[in-house]
Amino acid sequence: MALHVSVLVGMILGSMLPPLAQRGASQGIPKQFQAEFVTQLGDRDGSGIIPGMVRSVARDSQGNFWVTVYSSEPPAVFSPTGVFEFTAGREGEGPGEFGGETLVFPSPGDSVFVLDSGNSRLSVLDLSGSYKSSFHLAAPSFKDLAVLPNGDVVLNASIRTPSRVGYPLHLYSKADPGIELSFGVEVPAIRPGSPMDLDRLIAVDQNDRILALTRLHPILEFWSRSGELQDTWEIPAPWFTDATTSREIPLDRAPFPQFVDVLLEGDLIWISALVPEEDWQKGYVLGENARGTEAWVMEDVAKVMDTVILAFKQDGTLEGMARLDAPVPLLLGRGYLGSLETYDEGHPVVQIWRLSLNKTEDRV
Repeated sequence: MALHVSVLVGMILGSMLPPLAQRGASQGIPKQFQAEFVTQLGDRDGSGIIPGMVRSVARDSQGNFWVTVYSSEPPAVFSPTGVFEFTAGREGEGPGEFGGETLVFPSPGDSVFVLDSGNSRLSVLDLSGSYKSSFHLAAPSFKDLAVLPNGDVVLNASIRTPSRVGYPLHLYSKADPGIELSFGVEVPAIRPGSPMDLDRLIAVDQNDRILALTRLHPILEFWSRSGELQDTWEIPAPWFTDATTSREIPLDRAPFPQFVDVLLEGDLIWISALVPEEDWQKGYVLGENARGTEAWVMEDVAKVMDTVILAFKQDGTLEGMARLDAPVPLLLGRGYLGSLETYDEGHPVVQIWRLSLNKTEDRV
């Protein structure tokens, strides 16, 4: 089973490459990827049920998949073939215990990081789920995290103290726990009614360079560990606009496209985005909104949003891309992708896919 890949040749040649050409990017046609189904995480019953809406998915160095949900449930761990293995830790306040919503992140070595909002800390677990260490992270509203080679942490969070408010990025020192630096914008500010202004998707490289991708704008910034802005890319994304199809269904507006993930692996920067399909209206039905009044409600996100995957070399060259006709936005490393689905009974599942070169598709 493979997800369909749309070749965006006209847009690639017309709008994608010229901005990066200023950075010495190649003018050739990038490689096209396809996504092959690998396995599925989450059982219909028993201990392998995913007990709520999925918050994060990570793939560790042995190929196991760690899944967390929007609750204090500890991470569930599945084998590379999708078999439930164990639950890492338990609810609570002690070492190896979790007291609130958690995010899980792989480590370059044989560890996994779990960010726990309830206990305001980052815990380090080994691949068997055993507790190794932890340190305090006072960030009640976190969005993303990346770990520098020395173990220090960069966090995307909204921290409302006088010296931190309005900054999207915060550097935490592992040796001397606490915020060492807040940065990520030239002038810190919060606009009322714009809660996603400070949202950043972040990744780091082995030279302590911090990549920060804005969710609602095609801007990728490169920051030093000292908080200095080193470079800015305007990602060539002609599809990153509101849908412009005729609206036979009288919806107010097309859903916003947004970037969902960024991953730096080897010499490639991987980026994923959710983008409205051309006929996105088919995924809506007439129903009730949260206020109980009649409104158009998204019934099937797979009929509304496509996924665009981009792979850039660090010199700005577009190495490869894919447009997938399903929401598969989670970048799990080594070409693995994750999509969120549900059984008919309502239990969440995570489908795992892997990118490969599309060898049968003609180059234009």
